[in-house]
Amino acid sequence: RVLQAPSRFFLLACMAIFVFVGISNILEHANLTPALDPLEDYAEILFIPFFLMFLYSVVVGRETRRRQASVRELAESEARHRTLVENIDLGITLIDTEHRIVMVNAAQGTMFHRSPGEFVGKYCFKEFENRESRCPHCPGVAAMAHRKKEEVETEGVRNDGSRFTVRIQAFPHYDSDGEVTGFLEVTEDITERAEREKDHARRRAEFEAIFRSIQD
Repeated sequence: RVLQAPSRFFLLACMAIFVFVGISNILEHANLTPALDPLEDYAEILFIPFFLMFLYSVVVGRETRRRQASVRELAESEARHRTLVENIDLGITLIDTEHRIVMVNAAQGTMFHRSPGEFVGKYCFKEFENRESRCPHCPGVAAMAHRKKEEVETEGVRNDGSRFTVRIQAFPHYDSDGEVTGFLEVTEDITERAEREKDHARRRAEFEAIFRSIQD
């Protein structure tokens, strides 16, 4: 069961040759079938290449199984990560070093009232803040340069011109060789919190103005 089909075939061929040679030797020594001698010689010659092919197929089969297991584990890992990315409430965007969008999850698309596929291949500063050039506060640039998390609060701009406040955490993205290939942005819509903070600051300013104006 541990052998794949080619290995099983070559093993059975070797076993058949071995049995044939053994039986022919017995019959030849018994002077029953001397005519089997030429066939026995051919079988002995065939045994070596069949046996070598068997060994080769075992090695190849083992490597193939190892590769298939690696591919299966990679696919399962990718599926788990994709499930996490697609179901989290935070917007997640993968951006390359040229600031082109590689991947956007569903939450990011919902945040900007667009389909995630519409962003791929386009410049992040154009799609998220309606700018013609790179954002001066871009946390991704600092994240790639310093190779650590960077954070900023800014405004997102939708296609209809509406604005909302977001907190962006940027992380450097690496390839298998450890080279920086871009950055990952995690975006949180903090519009309500920002409005509450503005309202709190306004009320505090009003209270201080009233307090300072009282003569008593």
